[in-house]
Parts: sequence; structure tokens; C-alpha cells
Amino acid sequence: MEQAPTAKGRVVGSNDVSNRLTHEASAMLALARFFNAQLFNGEGIHLLCRSLKTIAPWHPRRNFLSGLNLINHPLNGEEEYDFTRLFVGPGPLPAPPYGSAYTGVERLLMQEETLAVRRFYRKCGLASRKEGSQPDDFLATELEFLGYLLTVADHCAKLDDQAWQVNFRAHNRFRRLHLLPWIKPFAKDIILHAQTDLLQGIGMVLPAALRLKGNEWLGYVAAQKRKESVDEP
Repeated sequence: MEQAPTAKGRVVGSNDVSNRLTHEASAMLALARFFNAQLFNGEGIHLLCRSLKTIAPWHPRRNFLSGLNLINHPLNGEEEYDFTRLFVGPGPLPAPPYGSAYTGVERLLMQEETLAVRRFYRKCGLASRKEGSQPDDFLATELEFLGYLLTVADHCAKLDDQAWQVNFRAHNRFRRLHLLPWIKPFAKDIILHAQTDLLQGIGMVLPAALRLKGNEWLGYVAAQKRKESVDEP
């Protein structure tokens, strides 16, 4: 994905902000790889678990920590089958990983939500690599998009560029409009139908990992600015 142009400016507390952005981006990208079926081995699941653990301090919800514990359980060889049965098919999917399946009618794909997500990508100068062959509201693609926006924001924060807030707001708006409306019922379907600890854990972690108030970091920056003003000689 290409980085969008940014406007220069100063940001206070950029090191701490960048540290959090780095971890949140890593977690979103690891989850995207998981839903793209790219992590089905001990090393891949270890990477996923490690990435999620880094954001645990900012997501201290019971389900998040309990889900992490389940994800960390030893694999029993049934996880890939469980994943395929839940998300890929053949046959009706117990937990279809597409926004339109939950926001539209009769769990049909390629509805208005799919097109709205495509428009959001394009507004940011991006497009799904599989546009036309896979719905744009596929969860892995949406998570990768969040990871991209957070990575760009992280890059800006490291440069003391206030545009990190612009990219973070875009991340927050996309998450609020196109993920939060359906991620909870999707996760409930995973928990209801999953037959392995790994998938049960994913169902528990996913909603908590995405449930973040967008103004938290902006409020943190304002607090840092006040603190540094007091500390200045």
C-alpha cells in the first residue's frame, strides 16, 4: 500500500504515541494474516500471540486476556480444519468474515457495505489487491487497511509530524463505521461454533482488540502538552 501525502506539524509526546501506534499496527496486521490463513503453524501463532500481548495494557478487558490465554494453548492439529469450516467452506459458513453478511439482509455478500468500504479505501488512495474477485469488506482486508493507517500514523509520529492524528482519525472512523457494527455478532458466531481453543480465543480477543475510543490518544497528547509546559524551566 502507498503512503498518502501528509502535512507537516509538531506533535507532543510523539515517542510514547509512536510506541503505541507501532504495537497496534503490528496487532492489526497479525490478525489480518491470521484471517488470510497465513499463520497456521506454531511459529505463526506465536507471532500472533506476541503481537496481541503488546497491546494488552491498552485493552485490559477480561475477554481479551482470557482469549489470549486460549490462543496460547498448544495446537492440536484441528485448527486449520476449524478455520476452513468457519470462514471458507464449502457449504454455509457458521461465521462469514464479511461485513455485508452481518449488516445486510439474509447474510448475502457484495451488498452496500462492500461498496461503502471500497469507497473508503479509494478516498485514502488505496484499493484491495483482490478487488473484483473478493469482497472489499473481507475482514482480513479491513484489518490490513487499519494496520496500514496505523503504520503511516506511526511514521508521522516518529517525525514529529502532526499528520499522525489525521491518519489515526481515518483509522478510527473506518473502524467505527465499517467494523464495530458487525464485529461483535461475528465474534459471537465464532465462539458459538468454534471447536478449538485457538478459534475460541480469536472470537474472544477480536472485539476487545477493536474496541478503542478514538479520542483517547488525542486526549493523551493534550495531557502531555500540559505536563511539558509545567516541566519547562
